[in-house]
This record gives sequence, C-alpha cells and structure tokens, in this order.
Amino acid sequence: MQHLVVDGFVDDPARLGAIEPIFDLLNSLPDQIGMTKIIQPYVFRYHGVVPDDWGVTGMVIIAESHISIHTFPEHKRFHMDVFSCKPFDYAAALQIIDAALGVTRRAADVIRRPVVGEEVVEAAELHWRFQQLSGRPSDQEMLAGIERAMGRADEAPALAGAR
Repeated sequence: MQHLVVDGFVDDPARLGAIEPIFDLLNSLPDQIGMTKIIQPYVFRYHGVVPDDWGVTGMVIIAESHISIHTFPEHKRFHMDVFSCKPFDYAAALQIIDAALGVTRRAADVIRRPVVGEEVVEAAELHWRFQQLSGRPSDQEMLAGIERAMGRADEAPALAGAR
C-alpha cells in the first residue's frame, strides 16, 4: 500500500478557491495513475471559524482507496492525499497535481503502509521523503524533540540514528 501526502503551495490561489479545478483534478487523476474511480468526486466549498480558513475540500473514492484534498486559498496552500492498496507512479501523480494547481513549492512524502502479515516497523523503513520545506527541522531533530518531551532525551540520539 502506498500513501502519497502532499503539502503544496501556489503563487496564484485562484484554482484553490474554485470548485471546478479541484473537481477536474479529482475526476481525472485516478485514470491517469492507473486507479479505478468508483464514484464521481464530491467537492464543496467550506468556511472555517477563522475567516481566512475558507477553501475547497474534495474526495474521490477509488477501488484501491481514496484521493482527498483540502485547500486554503488565503494561505496559498493545499494538503492532498493519494492512498492506494496497490503501487502507483507517485512521481507522475506529483507532476499532474503540480500542473493542475500551479504548484510552486511542495513537500511530499510517500508512505508505504504495511500489508497483511507485515509489521509496522518493517513498513517504516520504506518511507520516502521527496522534498523538505525550508526552515523545517530535520527528521532527526524532530525525533529528538519528541523524545525530550516524553522524558527520554537520553534515548533520542540512539533512536534518531536508527532511522
């Protein structure tokens, strides 16, 4: 199982605030990456408690799992998941998403989820990082911070080095 997680940023937020481009992306992406769409995308505009937190949310159910997106036009950003029980070309998916939404910067991870009979520890070794946002702490720094917060600071270097 693969799970592509995308945090994307755009210079022009117009496509992020409109239902049609989000619907079109969710409607066409499954076929383009070899997935089987079983329903039409469900896409709607929402308004959050904070006025700037409005956007468009959409989801399409595919036979292999789902694809979802949440946009924040005022912040020129979106968050998207492509989750599938079968392998797919995540690089092609990223190119399609980038072109459809006018992505200028992004962070994306592919998480290989455990399949039946596989342990979570084994799956964790197969996560791939594509690109980090500037100014973001490294995975090792984040792990050390979590360990400190949990009161296990003396274990942090050993755990961080094991990844």
